[in-house]
Amino acid sequence: MRHRVLIVNHTAVMGGAEVGLAEWIRFLDRDRICPVVAAPAAGPLNARLRSGGDRVFDQPLIRVQRTWNPLRLTAMGAQGLRQVAALRRLAEQEDIRVLHANSNKANLIAAPAAQLAGLPCIWHVRDLVPLGRIGRWLYRRSTVIVAVSKSVADHIQQYRNGRDRVRVIVNGIDVMRFTENAAARAAARRSFFPCIEDDIMLIGMTGNLAPWKRHALFLDIAEKLVREKDDNFRFVIVGDDRFGDHPEYERSLRRRICEGPLKGRALLAGYREDMPDVMRALDILVHPADREPFGRVMVEAMAAAKPVVAVNAGGAREIVVDGVTGYLTMPNDVAGMADAVRSLAGDTALRRQLGEAGRQRAVRDFDVRRVGVLMTDLYEELACESRHYRH
Repeated sequence: MRHRVLIVNHTAVMGGAEVGLAEWIRFLDRDRICPVVAAPAAGPLNARLRSGGDRVFDQPLIRVQRTWNPLRLTAMGAQGLRQVAALRRLAEQEDIRVLHANSNKANLIAAPAAQLAGLPCIWHVRDLVPLGRIGRWLYRRSTVIVAVSKSVADHIQQYRNGRDRVRVIVNGIDVMRFTENAAARAAARRSFFPCIEDDIMLIGMTGNLAPWKRHALFLDIAEKLVREKDDNFRFVIVGDDRFGDHPEYERSLRRRICEGPLKGRALLAGYREDMPDVMRALDILVHPADREPFGRVMVEAMAAAKPVVAVNAGGAREIVVDGVTGYLTMPNDVAGMADAVRSLAGDTALRRQLGEAGRQRAVRDFDVRRVGVLMTDLYEELACESRHYRH
């Protein structure tokens, strides 16, 4: 029997959660699960899923914004109630057996819709942001909570009410896409710096341009390396302000790159979907975020056999094995991260050794095919129990 599952996403813009969904949905067992996706219209997520043959409903979803304006709060509340009712109708029309909210914001609509429809609800938690009373409210209304890392699982337990509902299913990537390709590597490096020479170390960071990702710290590391060594490094930041929430932050990064010691040596490359080529181009990935819930880009770098320098906190310490697949440093440690990059840059054999160990770990522990199996099993488990939730 095929069980119909409705996956709800609060945006159709491609961020980490959306890239993950577009990958693992391909590896669900379609003999057991029939997925349907609801997301706002006119976005690349919907187009990508449809191109893969998935059914997608253009479903307006409220974008929650912090405000104390009573008129805005009233308007958001009314809009939210309409969207809960619409999602409930969609679930009933499509004979859905499980609702799956792919983010915190999506669950604000999915959880009450599931409760009204008498369906089990999965809350996929991907963040370490404080949720306060809303977190407790969502915890009680979710049948199962999927955390993308142990750090996220530990964080969400503060909202626990009654039985433990949290399961850890780490994010996965299609590791088979991240294979060695010398020609692709050369072309990818030139896409960043057209005249880059083979012996120049290309050091990269990727991630949405939000302050908590610590791009400014990456530039501190870059400036330290440039000041201490000859012109042997180039630096690239891949990513943009996906939702337009941090325009001044992006401008500040651009100013630093266009002025001072980084001028001509660093690049803000914008958003790119060709992550296998991005990782092939790099020699070392640096990930300075100290509140990273998971860190997909670190897995991608490891799958491409590139060593990672990251912070010994959050999701990074669950991914990077210090001294084996890369190096972990203390938060805010510019000198320590610069030393790690310098050590790797000066030792080709060490980069190769750590890179190969990272590749093996990525294949063993972070293949998206494993996520597809685990999500298939979870969907089937809840669908078979859904009669207990029906009114």
